[in-house]
Amino acid sequence: MSRLMSILPEKALKRFIPIWTGLQNKLSKKSSAANTIRTIMTSMFIVLLNLGTGIICARFLGPVGRGEQSAIMLWPSLLGQLFTLGLQTSVIYNMKKNPQESGNFIFTACLIHLGTSVFITAAGIWFVPVWLSSYSHETVVLAQILMFFAPSVLFTNYLNAVMQGREDFKGFNRRRYLPVVATLIMLLGLALTGHLTPFTSALSYFLPNVPVGIYTVYQLFRMYKTSLKGIVSSVKRLITYGLSSYLIDIVATLTLFMDQVVMVRLMTPTDLGLYLVALSLARMVGIFQNAIAIVLLPKAAGMSRDETISLTMKVFRIASTGTCIIALVLMVISPTALILLYGEKYREATGIIWILLLETALSGAVWVLAQTFMALGKPGKVSLLQAIGLSISIPLLIFLVPRFGLTGAACALLTATFVRFCFIMFQFPLSLKVPMPRPVPTQGDLLWFKQKITQRLKSNAT
Repeated sequence: MSRLMSILPEKALKRFIPIWTGLQNKLSKKSSAANTIRTIMTSMFIVLLNLGTGIICARFLGPVGRGEQSAIMLWPSLLGQLFTLGLQTSVIYNMKKNPQESGNFIFTACLIHLGTSVFITAAGIWFVPVWLSSYSHETVVLAQILMFFAPSVLFTNYLNAVMQGREDFKGFNRRRYLPVVATLIMLLGLALTGHLTPFTSALSYFLPNVPVGIYTVYQLFRMYKTSLKGIVSSVKRLITYGLSSYLIDIVATLTLFMDQVVMVRLMTPTDLGLYLVALSLARMVGIFQNAIAIVLLPKAAGMSRDETISLTMKVFRIASTGTCIIALVLMVISPTALILLYGEKYREATGIIWILLLETALSGAVWVLAQTFMALGKPGKVSLLQAIGLSISIPLLIFLVPRFGLTGAACALLTATFVRFCFIMFQFPLSLKVPMPRPVPTQGDLLWFKQKITQRLKSNAT
């Protein structure tokens, strides 16, 4: 900071210091604006870290090794996110509605997740050889070994939800970036020592979550008083809301992983590696929408119906516009960036980048709009319609992937996401009796945004 101050012109320095001080003050507060800024900055940091881990794996493993890595580490991630029972959203909702019982909700959800962990680990060990029948015996065994990390995936997502419910975004963001930092360090060490393989690289992604998760559970049990007296009531309320929103979790998880599941079955590890590298680069466009959605649900859950709808619509319009701008920029540079970052071996994947960028932007918009129904306690309204979108994607993947390969997979993903986007847009007039959200910011949105900026600049000046 002192070095920067020494090289800045005096006039620029007079303007820079109040802005920098004001930004530090903003980030030190627990306001929604500070949480959003902090979460977006953390998300950007994580994107850069993931870019680094992706480059290391892609360059040192090659398309074949990258595809094999995905084939063995897919199942813990898939099953760990698939069998949430909707408890992640339910914990946030119930903690906001009944803050005095937060300890019981946390404790009860932990017990439920422990039981679920045993089931998904055993189910994965049994299922992996069935689906990976075309892979070598060694690959199948390694995938089965990694299934013991499925509980860490389940608890990672749950503990992140608890941090959101507590509105402890500082702890939440720390939980998000620390494992990724550790993964990057482990991958670098393995690459430099010549021990980077599909299995060791996969371990590097799962291992760091274990100590971070254990420490978080320890801290939560120190903060909250827990009792077995209200466990029956807590189970009932968690499961009641959780199951009503569970279909959304299932659809979101299957939408995220179903393309990989189908491609693992139908395509070679080389084609799978090409597709995943292109997908990881395209996912960068969703950073702002995802970060805003993370902060939006806990805040909107405590608002009135009209306030919730108004807030989510404003955020949708502004975030979607910003995301589209980012997507357009990436459309221009991504074909060249893909080759520069990951190597000449991945040139074939440049043909699907534009399709995946558009899909990511639409998917983020769906998730932001879904927060309206989640916050209003009506997750079931969205669940059925998103399930229809999923029912379209699976047949499309099965039909298009064998015929058109990478392009077919990307088009199937985009079509399914577009259907889900249309469905959730129509839910506003049908279920909430309000006009369909406009994708373009209105003059009122711009005035609201300008007012927020003006208020921030005034606070910076003081």
